[in-house]
This record gives sequence, C-alpha cells and structure tokens, in this order.
Amino acid sequence: MTRRNILWLFVAILVVGRVMFFMIGPPTVRADAILYLQAGQSILQSGELPPPTFKAKTLSILVAPIMALFGSADSYGVIVPDAGGNAARAAGLFQLLQLCADAAMLIALFVVFRRFAQSSLLAAAGIIALLLLQPISAGWINWILPDTLTMATFVIGLCLLTAATGPGRRRPLVLAGLAGLLLGVAGVLRIDVLALAAVLLVIAFGLMRIGHVPQIGRLFLVTCLGFVLPAAAIMAAETSAHGDPRYIIMNSPDNPGLTLPHYHQWTRSWIFTQSEFETFVLGEGHDAGWPGYDVAAFPARAFASEADRKIADAALKHWKAVGYDATVDAAFAQVSADLARARPLQKWVVAPALRVLVLWPNHDGGAAIKAVLRTRDRVPVVALLVLAGKALILLLAGIGGVLGIRAMLQSLATRRRLDLTGFRLLLVLCGLAAIGRTMELWVLNLFVGGSSMETRYLLPVWPCVMVIALYGYIRLLGMVRRRGERRRSDSGGGVEEAV
Repeated sequence: MTRRNILWLFVAILVVGRVMFFMIGPPTVRADAILYLQAGQSILQSGELPPPTFKAKTLSILVAPIMALFGSADSYGVIVPDAGGNAARAAGLFQLLQLCADAAMLIALFVVFRRFAQSSLLAAAGIIALLLLQPISAGWINWILPDTLTMATFVIGLCLLTAATGPGRRRPLVLAGLAGLLLGVAGVLRIDVLALAAVLLVIAFGLMRIGHVPQIGRLFLVTCLGFVLPAAAIMAAETSAHGDPRYIIMNSPDNPGLTLPHYHQWTRSWIFTQSEFETFVLGEGHDAGWPGYDVAAFPARAFASEADRKIADAALKHWKAVGYDATVDAAFAQVSADLARARPLQKWVVAPALRVLVLWPNHDGGAAIKAVLRTRDRVPVVALLVLAGKALILLLAGIGGVLGIRAMLQSLATRRRLDLTGFRLLLVLCGLAAIGRTMELWVLNLFVGGSSMETRYLLPVWPCVMVIALYGYIRLLGMVRRRGERRRSDSGGGVEEAV
C-alpha cells in the first residue's frame, strides 16, 4: 500500500472509532432539547412550521423526519425532561447524525492538510491526532442543539468556498454554490452565525477580486444564490403557515430578556466567571434554595454603593416571597443604572470581554465524554484533558497566526500584490471567523438576555482555530527540520512553507 492509502486507512479507522466511542453516551433530553422535540412534534401534527418565537426552531425541520421514523406525533405524548421511549430513540438517531456531521467536517479538514500529512510521519501523526483525538468538536453531540450541525456546515462551507479558488480547481461553480448553501444552512440554524457568514463572504470575494480569481462574477452569483436559499425557504414556509415571514420574533414570551429584563441588564454589568453565570443566570430563582436570594452571595463589584446593596437585598427578599414582579424589576433597574454610571468601563468593556475570552480556554467541553462515563458532574481528569487540549490548540494557533501574518507580509513585499486563494484564503477566513465570533459574542453580551457564557456558542469557530493551529504545527516542523539540516550540512531545505 502507498503512504497515501495507509494514511486514509488510518483516518477511516479513527473516524469509525470516534463515532462508536461517543455513541456509548446516551442522548440528553433536557432544557432546549425539549423545545426542539416539541417543535418537531408540532411539525408532524400540522405539517407546517411552528409559530416563530425568540429561539429559532429551524433545527426542528431536521428533527421532525427523524421523529417520524419512530411513530406518529401522538405516540410521543408530552415530552418531558429525560423522556424515554420514542423521544429517546429519536434523540439517539439525531446524536448519530451529529456525529456523522462532525466526522465529515474533520475529514474535510484532513483533505485540506493531506499534502502536508504525506510529507513526513511526524506531520501525519500530529495532523491526525489534533483532528481526530480532540473532544472539543464533539462536545455537544449528545444534545439536541443546533451548534454541532452549525459548526459542520459552516466549516465545510468555508473549505468548499476556498477550494473553488485554489490551483487546479475542478467545477468551481459547483463548489461555490455548495459552499454558499452550507453557509446559509449554518446561518438559519443559528441566526447569529448568519451575520458572521455574510461578512466573511464579502471579505472573501473582496480578496478574490484583489487576487484576480477567474470567473469571480459567476462565483459570487452562485455563492450568494446558495447562501440566501435556506433563509428564503424558511421565510416562505413561515409565510405560508402563519402569514408572517419572520422565523424569529424578539418580543416573544420565551425571550429571557423580557421575563427578567433589568435583572439581566444588571448581571451583564458585573458577571466575570462561568461559575457566577451558572449561579446567577442559569439558576436564577428556580427554587427556594437558590443562593441568589441572599444578597451576600453577590460580589462587591455588583453594587455601586452600600445603598444599592440594600435595595437589591429588599428586591431579592420580595422576589423570593411573591415572585419577580414590577417592584423587583424597578429595583434592579435602579441598581443597574447606578452601577453603569459608577463603573462604565466594567459594564461596557471589562465584564463582556472577560465573559467571552474565558470561554476559549474553558475546561468545559467534555459533555459528551461525561455522557460516555455516565456522570452529570464534572470529572476532574476529563476537565484537565479538555483544558490541556484547548491550551495546546490555542498555543499552536497563536504561533500559526504570527507566522501566517509574517508570511503574507513577506509575500506582499516581494510580489507587490496579495495573492490569497485556496489554502491561503482558508487560513485568513478562519482567523477572521474566530476574531469575528469573539467580537460578535462581546456585542451580544452587552445587550441580549442574560450573560452569554455557554461554551457551545464558540463551537462553530473552534475548527477554524484548529486549522490555524495545524498550520502553526506544520510551520514549526519545517523550521525545526531546516535548522537541523543546516547544522548537518550547512544547507537549507525541508518542508515547504504553506504560505
């Protein structure tokens, strides 16, 4: 067998093993997963999309046919947390679908790096290990949530788009059309990714124009057509069913920003850590034992003065006694306004920025592994391994980013033009995707609902960071090899630079 065939055989074995390993863990039917199952049940009953709400139910379009395989809508009954029967079976099949999507994305990334993997055994081992042994991209596959499929369609879309511009390209218009379609699907699965994908497409075609890519007009047209098609189809279906093209309504009752508006506004001004987010946002007022009813549980930075602490104390006691009403909301409106005036930098910069930045090296991300181990609590060893893996990827990505920028500047200085197509374009778009998503979450942390500190919100762009990390790894290998050869023979050589 050739080296190429051996590599592909090894990749296939690891992909199958990865799918089988994560399928050991049972699916999770809780929280938002119940909403998507209920929306799928509604589609089976009526044959139409459910009424639009704050949380987009576009994922239910995929969930509904899976549910239909196991019975009628009535056979599911009332879907409750940790439901068994048909609900659990449908969730299990959806879990397999997500694992297949994750595997397809990882294979697409291996195709991007296969020429480097064939250059040496060390390069192949590092590329395959980083792609197929990391748990990050599979962290949420046992949940019925849109994030895993958003990640897969978004990243494969970027790979296809850049492949349409590379040397020796075949059927570029087909690749561009598929790329636009997948990016559009990613956007309707998570509406916030729609804006990110649109910005990246504008930048990508701007760079293609600078690089004088052939057929750029046709590529732009078919990509845009594919991109708008999913959203247009959803809006047409909503119009047919409900007479309103919107599939998201901001003032819907399920918008958390409307149920506890000024409490959430206040927490966005001071929450720094994920433990604070879990306690004061995810756990807010669900039972009498909530620690947030005690004002002493809140950190000092949550209050502008001792007077505001007393106002919050009275509001929390009232909340516990009679529930969250206008009196409680008015109290938190005053506390929030006072804090914004006293510490504007904390409210508008420090707090939202920290909430996003701490998500990158966060040890959470092993949810699927915890499911395999049949535990709902954090396993210290799993958390440590996930944290170590993320730290390594971020370190390599930092190195890759610096080396990539340096290579582009050198190319610009020598060639007097910026040639960003194919692999080079993918690196640039991946870097911009990671930066753009970070900035997007920072803005969302300023204005939307409770503080956004769920690690799954970064999932769509984690593979983009992995791409830059792999580039950094390849460049480091090349530098080490050339240095070693200089010592032995006083001559250059080694692995070719990727950019």
